[in-house]
Amino acid sequence: MERLLADHTPPIRTITARLRELILKTVPEAEERLYTGWHALGYVHPVAGLFGGIFPRVEAVKLCFEWGGAPAGP
Repeated sequence: MERLLADHTPPIRTITARLRELILKTVPEAEERLYTGWHALGYVHPVAGLFGGIFPRVEAVKLCFEWGGAPAGP
């Protein structure tokens, strides 16, 4: 993760670290992978496969999910 965040500001590093902690706490069986070409951390579930990623950018951090979110209630 340090390699990914080396050129980012402290706020971007903090947001990325907090999102990373939340994902790994919520889905402890997830494997974290560094995708240098995407400039991202990806998360892979052993059964479901790739389910999301964290994309630190210059002024923001994007949290993306591979298949979107669940539909809203009735």
